[in-house]
Amino acid sequence: MSDASNNALQIFQSGDVQQGLSLAIDAVDQNPNDWHCHYAVGVCLRQLKQYSDACNAYENALRLDAKQPPVLLALSIARQLNSELEKSVSAAKLAIELDSDYYLAYNTLGMTRKIQGDFEKASLNYEAGAQALARSIVKKLVNRKENSSFPHVETTHNLWLPYATKSALFTTVTDGLEQMLLPTSEMAERYYNSQSNDGWLWEDVIDAEEKKSRLFLPNFFGTMFFMLKHEPAFRNFLGNRSTVLMAMGDTEEAEKHLLEVDELSES
Repeated sequence: MSDASNNALQIFQSGDVQQGLSLAIDAVDQNPNDWHCHYAVGVCLRQLKQYSDACNAYENALRLDAKQPPVLLALSIARQLNSELEKSVSAAKLAIELDSDYYLAYNTLGMTRKIQGDFEKASLNYEAGAQALARSIVKKLVNRKENSSFPHVETTHNLWLPYATKSALFTTVTDGLEQMLLPTSEMAERYYNSQSNDGWLWEDVIDAEEKKSRLFLPNFFGTMFFMLKHEPAFRNFLGNRSTVLMAMGDTEEAEKHLLEVDELSES
């Protein structure tokens, strides 16, 4: 990744697309074997709506390094904009194969499926993307006393809760524990009535049979609600899923998703 290509993208991001493109082309001339230079060219060309040329630039980048999910995502978007929908699907799938938690690729895949009229697959893509986002949040959590303590919060339908619960199961399994335990209502009441409200997220315990379990504390779910609420991508997944659910005739579920988006958007 060259300084020249980074500079080209900085100029592009400042709003001078033509100058960014010129610098990116110069970067390719100077570093023809640097995938990021070709990627920078593609970024600028896509903004200029030169979609076929952008696809060629992204493919040049992938020939130099095929394991770059952001390049595959960019190629998928450009293919979609160029009405090459199956090729768009293929590129997004490759990005997900490389990184199953790359939630942006699920969103593009869902959008392409929606354009194709395959609403059921689009719905599944959006749902998988929201779960990937929840996993990516959990991976960054650190279980420590100094964490912020968040209050218990509910939405009308609590559509966020299954994503938080599945992400709890994910970290339980990946950390090698045998069982996931959830807090009882009595435990939650004691926690929120406590004066200390430490920031612990979970507690690993060993029972009499030496079975290792992870008990998730109320603050884990309060934290996940806070993180999902303040992540625009999560609201986008729910909103996008509502549109395909409506197209499938599932008006009740679509309206639940829209209400959840509204409630998560409240300050």
